[in-house]
Amino acid sequence: MSRFQASQILLPSILLAAACVAPTPIPDFEGPLGSTTPSLAAAPDGSTVLTWFEPTRDSSGGHILRAAVRQDRAWSLPITIADNRPFFVNWADFPALSVADDGRWLVHWLERTAPSSYAYHSMISTSADQGLTWSPPVTVHQDQSNTEHGFVAHAPGDSGAVHFAWLDGQATGGTDGAMSVRFATVSRGGTPQGEVLLDDRTCDCCQVAMAAPPSGLLVAYRDRSKDEIRDIYTVKRVAGEWTAPAPVANDGWEHRACPVNGPTLATAG
Repeated sequence: MSRFQASQILLPSILLAAACVAPTPIPDFEGPLGSTTPSLAAAPDGSTVLTWFEPTRDSSGGHILRAAVRQDRAWSLPITIADNRPFFVNWADFPALSVADDGRWLVHWLERTAPSSYAYHSMISTSADQGLTWSPPVTVHQDQSNTEHGFVAHAPGDSGAVHFAWLDGQATGGTDGAMSVRFATVSRGGTPQGEVLLDDRTCDCCQVAMAAPPSGLLVAYRDRSKDEIRDIYTVKRVAGEWTAPAPVANDGWEHRACPVNGPTLATAG
């Protein structure tokens, strides 16, 4: 075999091998080393807002809550939402942002309120200038006990309002009582109002989801029976009234620990 014939065999093999190697993706956006818990929110103007935690630049071990906007295929410079606060940073329960129909931003995050592992509140803050300035944070929930308040879901409503649902531990005493799922609406002025109990016994630490289709608000979560059946349930608000909790399917899934995972919701029309 001539050297030319050998090259004819070898070259296609090299090209085939090169075609099988996946190209290295080029990051569209990249936070500093140690950034964590990213979350995306869609805005009415077609832009997307990204929130995340990044570590402070000192040796304190703290975090900064940051945001950036993607519009016309380009990212804005990051802005700071909050820092120098007793954030409760964990992989399962993290901050998120919603953009109201009037363009206001509403963000939530968790803060420790006592040394106990089960003592934290869900704080909310609003911005009318796309993150340049923020209102003083307040709790989305009425209860101020040193118990769990987290796994917050939110969805924009009408007239600048944003709806919130969360897991509330006020009946647990931080130990063995039942976790509940509750709901409130944050008005255009940034004040939570109309808090209601949706279900008085739910999974302790599983994600809550909410969507706002034209037919009415829908909240989904993992329920918890006294026999430790943890199926997915929903409640719906129609004409201002909430339906009774109902299972998506009667799976009968018995799990005597917190699985952490929960439902997600998406709507189109």
